[in-house]
Amino acid sequence: ENVEALGVDIVSNKVDVGNSAIVVFEEGYNDCLVRWWSVSGVLVGEEIVEKEGYLSSTPQRQGVYLLELLVGDERLVRKVVVE
Repeated sequence: ENVEALGVDIVSNKVDVGNSAIVVFEEGYNDCLVRWWSVSGVLVGEEIVEKEGYLSSTPQRQGVYLLELLVGDERLVRKVVVE
């Protein structure tokens, strides 16, 4: 189950605890601000990803999180389950 938008692909919307989510960029996109939010609205982690790679800010506790991606003026929020 891939989540695609803004020229950014989150490889899976389910992540095992201890693993990192992977972000892959389409051509023409450079930097992406990534924020993880708890469902209660608490900021869990934030980082800038360049090109593609593993997110070091992936939550380390099981639960449902909101993953916010900001590329330029575009914004996307997706639900990610950490198992």
